[in-house]
Amino acid sequence: MGPHPPPSLIDELLDVLVTQTNFKCIQTYGVLNNLIYIFEAAQKRGLKVVAVIWLTPNAKSDNNQSISLGIETAKKYVDTIIGLSCGSEMRVRNTVDIASPPVVDCIQKLKAANVEQPVTSNDYYWFWCDQQSPCKQWSAIADLVDYVAINAFPWWENKNSPQCVSAENAPQSQLDMFREVNSTYSKPVIISEYGWPGGPKGYKEVNRYTNESCSGEASEENQTFVLEESMKLLMATHTPGILFSAFRETWKEGQEGAMASYWGMCNTTAPYNCKSLQGWTPKPRPRDSNGGVVGDSTTSASSTTTVYHLSMSFVILLCATIIHSTSRY
Repeated sequence: MGPHPPPSLIDELLDVLVTQTNFKCIQTYGVLNNLIYIFEAAQKRGLKVVAVIWLTPNAKSDNNQSISLGIETAKKYVDTIIGLSCGSEMRVRNTVDIASPPVVDCIQKLKAANVEQPVTSNDYYWFWCDQQSPCKQWSAIADLVDYVAINAFPWWENKNSPQCVSAENAPQSQLDMFREVNSTYSKPVIISEYGWPGGPKGYKEVNRYTNESCSGEASEENQTFVLEESMKLLMATHTPGILFSAFRETWKEGQEGAMASYWGMCNTTAPYNCKSLQGWTPKPRPRDSNGGVVGDSTTSASSTTTVYHLSMSFVILLCATIIHSTSRY
C-alpha cells in the first residue's frame, strides 16, 4: 500500500462530488492514517457523514485507538457526523464468534462515552439474518445497536446463493433483502451499501452452487440502470440507502476479481467524470420542528433513515488488505 491520502487529495475528491453530483452525505471507512481530515473537509462543504470505525479481529490496540479517536471525532463534529458504525462487514470476513466481540466492545464504548449519533455495525444482510432463512436476529448485537445497517448486493448473490439475479431484477432484489431484515427487527433498518459494477463489459460471476455463469452482467449500461432504478425504487418506498461507491479503485482487482475496480460511479483519476445520476438524486423532504420528515412516522432526526447517502470508498482503512484501502494514494 502506498502513502495515505494527503488533505489535498481528500479536498479534490470531495470537490468532485460537490460539483459533479447532488449527493449531500458520504460514508467513510476509518479514522486513522490522515482520514481524520475528511470530517473537517466535509463540514466545510456542508456534507453529512456516516462514519465507520474500522475494526480488525485480534488487533485490540489498533481497535482501541480507532474507537477513542472515533469518539473524539463524533463529539467534535456532532453536526456533521449523523451515524456511527462499529466495523464494516466483520461477519463477511470472520466467523460470528470472532466478529462479534470487537463489535460489541466498540458499541459499548461508544454508548459509555454518550455519543449523540446513533450506532450500528454495517454488515451483509445475510449475516444480519444470522445466516438463516427465515431471517433470525444477530443476537450478539441486536439489542445494542440503535439501527440495523445492511449491505445488499445482488451481484454477490450471483456467486454465493443458489439463485442468480440479473441487472434488471437487482433493484427489487435489494429491496427484498431490506424488507426481509426490516420484518425481523423492531429497530430502523437502512441499506448501508448497494450498487452494481460497471465492468469489465460482459463479466459474470460463476455460481458456486451450479458452477455456471449467472445472468447478471457487468457493464456501464447495467450499472447506470441499476443505480438509477434503485434510487427511484428507494425513493418511492421511502427506503434509505447508501450508494456504493463514489470512485473506482484499481487496487481492488487483485483481491475481489476483475470487476472489483468498477464499482465506483466516478472514474479513478481526474477529471473523474462521475456518471450523470443527478436526475435521480432525492429532493429534500419537508421536516417538522423535531427534524422528522413530514408525513412519515417512520423517520426522525435520531436515525439515519432521513437521507439518501453516497458511499465514499476512496478512503483508507486500517488494514491495507481489506476493501476501501487503496494503493494509488
